[in-house]
Amino acid sequence: FDLPLQESYAAVPQDQFGLAESGSGYTRDQTISPVHGAMIAAAVINNGWMPKPYLVESVIGDKGEHLYKYEPVSKRPTVLAKTAHQLAQMMERTIITGTARKHYRDYRRNDVLSNLFIGGKTGSLTGYKPRGKYDWFVGFARDADHPVKLSLKNGEKVQVNLSINHKLQSHIEMLFSRYRPDYAAFVAMDADTGKILALADYSKNGHKGNLAIRSSFPAASVFKVITSAAAIEDGGLAPHSRIPFNGSATSLYKRNLDFRVNRWTRFVSLENALARSINSVFGKIAAHGLGQQVLQRYANSFLFNREIDFDLPLQESYAAVPQDQFGLAESGSGYTRDQTISPVHGAMIAAAVIN
Repeated sequence: FDLPLQESYAAVPQDQFGLAESGSGYTRDQTISPVHGAMIAAAVINNGWMPKPYLVESVIGDKGEHLYKYEPVSKRPTVLAKTAHQLAQMMERTIITGTARKHYRDYRRNDVLSNLFIGGKTGSLTGYKPRGKYDWFVGFARDADHPVKLSLKNGEKVQVNLSINHKLQSHIEMLFSRYRPDYAAFVAMDADTGKILALADYSKNGHKGNLAIRSSFPAASVFKVITSAAAIEDGGLAPHSRIPFNGSATSLYKRNLDFRVNRWTRFVSLENALARSINSVFGKIAAHGLGQQVLQRYANSFLFNREIDFDLPLQESYAAVPQDQFGLAESGSGYTRDQTISPVHGAMIAAAVIN
């Protein structure tokens, strides 16, 4: 460094409690300079590469000649790029839901800060050099749309520009952290271009991979969109077509699949049946109006059972429509665990409807 910079110090003990103190930072025996703190934050945001700090950019002689000009040197590797990315996401939580949240409470309303990806780590402990309480904030901030830089195996360096809207992505991740669902995934896509604007996932106990690209989740009533499309194009129905149904909206029983009308029968339009997600209506449409081949054709048309070209390995969504009458009803209403879909595919189906 251009100024005499004292070494930071960390001698990790071997005893169990000493290890605990060291790992948690709950010790006065580990010291650091503010410059080193800035370098650590820089390594996190730079895919694990720690830059060499410098203060003197150039020295110019009295005749205007350059006596010295700083030349960037290779950064020092600290951790893998994947690890650094995960650390950056964790440090962002510090300002959203963690120990620095009160200082960043309104940063999303700030014209400048709201366009930045910000993360950091606080630290507080009393010390003796000088005596008093030490309060730290080591952090980073960069343009939210900053590209990702990678090094390939052959040594070539490339820059990857992602489509993610960081403000939206971080907002969804903040909501997940606040409400802590057992499992959650969120995908936002530009319906016109297919541009992925957010791809977020969460689970209380952790998980492998990204839930947004898994297709192990039941499609449930989302499949009613497929059945509705088939009913309008091949089944001769219109949104205002009235259909009789008995029983509750959420159940599906064989006795409610016929078209008999009695004093308990209610009539509902196709559009209201979709809005209210009435299982028996869509069960009737599938079993009596469409049949297995038609419904399977529309499922395939909406890219079930097909590999979907995507930049990440996206699992295939699955829908094998049965031939028996009640199996057809279950499939058409989505009242089955045997039809699965990925959140990315769900966003694509919604985009197909609006397009």
